[in-house]
Amino acid sequence: MILWAAMLTVASAEAAPPNADPSDRSTAEIAAWLGGEPCLDFLTGDLMLSNNANLINLGFGSATSPSESTRFGTMQLLSASYSNGGIAFGGIADKICVVAVNGPAASEAISKLRSTKDTLGFSFEPFETNTPSNMKVETYRARIDDRITFYAQIADARDTPQAVVTYQLFSTIE
Repeated sequence: MILWAAMLTVASAEAAPPNADPSDRSTAEIAAWLGGEPCLDFLTGDLMLSNNANLINLGFGSATSPSESTRFGTMQLLSASYSNGGIAFGGIADKICVVAVNGPAASEAISKLRSTKDTLGFSFEPFETNTPSNMKVETYRARIDDRITFYAQIADARDTPQAVVTYQLFSTIE
């Protein structure tokens, strides 16, 4: 468990999401919910992806699939498919949490994911970063103390062949 985990005060990882039936929620709402407390719980190791009943009830599989990240290494992701798109959720515990939305739901998801960072209890400020020219990336930074910083990134690659919106939550310790 990394140092900052003790600083987080979040709801129980086993608490069911409101309206857990995916037919009662839009794909974008499910993605935004995942980017909040479930991401924090995943980062602290309090939410396991495999065989998670709450995630299975939202249409996710029970087993993860590996996905390579050049920056973070091999991530483990769950995926769910809905009538208007799909969601991948996971990352690397203690390093990064990822929520990716593709299909028509990506357009609605981007604004909801942008708002999600404001529900985490940190004071995120816009932060300038170098980004690839084929996508739009918004980066926000929240300094927790003089050593720990949280970042929320929203990458809009809807105009690429992948047609995906990705939300990433991660921290650094100096």
